[in-house]
Parts: sequence; C-alpha cells; structure tokens
Amino acid sequence: MRLKYKILWFEDDSDYITEDIGPRVTNYLREDLGFEPEIIHKTSDTDVDTLVTEEWDLIVTDLNLTQGGDETGQKIIEHVRNQNILTDVLLYSSLPQAIEDIKKKNPGIERISFAAGRSALYDKLHDLIFLTVRKVQDINNLRGMVITEAIDIEIKVKDLLISKLEKLTPEKLEEIRQKKIQNQSARVEALKTSVAKSVTQFVEDLFTFSELHDELMGMLSEALAEVNRSLGDPRKAKVGDPGMLKKKSLESLKGELQGMKDDVVYLRNDMAHAKAGKHPQTGRPYLVSKYAGKERHFDDAECIKVRKNILKHFQCIEDATSHL
Repeated sequence: MRLKYKILWFEDDSDYITEDIGPRVTNYLREDLGFEPEIIHKTSDTDVDTLVTEEWDLIVTDLNLTQGGDETGQKIIEHVRNQNILTDVLLYSSLPQAIEDIKKKNPGIERISFAAGRSALYDKLHDLIFLTVRKVQDINNLRGMVITEAIDIEIKVKDLLISKLEKLTPEKLEEIRQKKIQNQSARVEALKTSVAKSVTQFVEDLFTFSELHDELMGMLSEALAEVNRSLGDPRKAKVGDPGMLKKKSLESLKGELQGMKDDVVYLRNDMAHAKAGKHPQTGRPYLVSKYAGKERHFDDAECIKVRKNILKHFQCIEDATSHL
C-alpha cells in the first residue's frame, strides 16, 4: 500500500464529498492512521471498466447516481468478480431496498460491504479502512514499506546534492573527495579507488544515507545564512517581507529535518535487523529490533508513528527543494 491510501469514489453530490464526509475520511487517514489520502471522485459510472483496478485500496459508490442509476454498483461487482480484483468495495444507498435488491442479485459476493443511509456511511468507512490497513500492516509489509520509503527519501536527498555538486569544478569535487578520505578511515580504500565518471556516480560512491542527511542540513544552513545576510537586521524587516518568510520556512524545515536520522536513516537499519515476535499483552505479531545495543518494538501504534514521520520528512524535503 505504501504511504498513500487511494479511494475511488462514485457520488454525484460533489458537496457531500468535498465539504462533508470527504474531509472526515481524509483527517482519519492522515491523523489517526498516518497515510496520505488520495480520493478520486467521479460523478458518474462511465469509467467503471477502466477505473476499477487493484491500484485502489478502497472503491466506494452510491447506488443511486443520477447518471447510471443503480447500475454502478452492479457494474463494479461484475468487474471485481470477472477480473479477480482483490480491492474492497463499499456500496451505499439512502434506500435500504436498493441494497437488499443488489444483495439478492449477487449472493455470496466477497470483498463487498454495504451501508444503508448516509448517517451510517462514515462509521462503515471508518471500520472498513481500518480493516484494510490492518490487512497490510503485518510485520513483513511494515519492514518492506519502511525500507522502500527510506530509499525514496534517500534518492530525493541525493538528487538535491547532485544538483548542487554539478555546479562545481572538477578541482572542487576532487577537494571534496580528498576531505572525505581524510575523515573516513574505515572507508578509505573504497574512497581512494573511486573514479567517478559523473557527479551522480561521485555521490553514489562517496556518500552514505547518513552523510546525505548531513549534507542536506549543511545546505539548509547555507541557505539560511545567505537569507540572514541579505536581510541585515531582521528587526527592521516589514511584515510579509519575502526574505523573512523564507527565513522562517528554512528555520522550520531545518528543525523538522534534524530528526530525520532517527526517524528514517536509523529506522531503516532497525528494520533490516528486526525479527518477528508477539506482543506480551495483545498477542498480536510485532517486530523487535536489536541493533547497535538498542532494542525497539514495532506494534500497531508504532506503525502509525513511523508512517507519520516518514510522510513528514518526505514533505519537508519536497519543500526544501524549492529553497535550495
């Protein structure tokens, strides 16, 4: 599932999605479960055959669309059944009889849930989302998710550093390489023999994930110092001054990203060395990591914390890119 939770939603009352139930679902996914929601809203069923695929975590539809009538739910059921799609589906209607009719028409259908009336819809959505998250929140999926997301973050930081180093002369790059040789005796032989044919390879050869984080913090510090120099005395700056806004943004990003080593870099190492266990109170599976003399447990609550932290740092790096 990664860190996006994708919902395909058929509903012809757009205000209901954008102003009522949509924000509640978004808040639940983001704040309570640590996922970034992506709700694709359709007002008719014209794209059912092409849209209903396994790329969604949940498919939701009103059975009483103005366009398409009660056929939307039936089309989705047939497509899910015929294509062996494993995505969960929720069908709802303000007319209980519409739900009963489609149940009778499709006895014994799997992965299909129902909600009668809008008043019951949010609670049903809440429970179904929770269950779909629990299905993938087992120990192996958690390990894979963390490692994959950490790699994506590492690539983003790497790209930032590459764009900076590409502006330097070959002499300056060699100066950086020599400095790293002097500071890292454990990797000195590998560093000495590195002959980069491009800046990308140069970064690949010379910088670990932890060092990339250090470079990112250095770039933020340099950008902040430059803003401070241009501002002069910040007490004389006017309200809304672009320089002051950039200063505050850089200070905030630097503060947030300071914790990225613990939240992402070291976490990836923890996950690589984690073993399965069972929670002593709940009996549920969880991960136990014993690495570098520290023991860490990953239960459901820790999973949510991990997802939130990764999303936070991913967004911070996105924001930092616009300033560097």
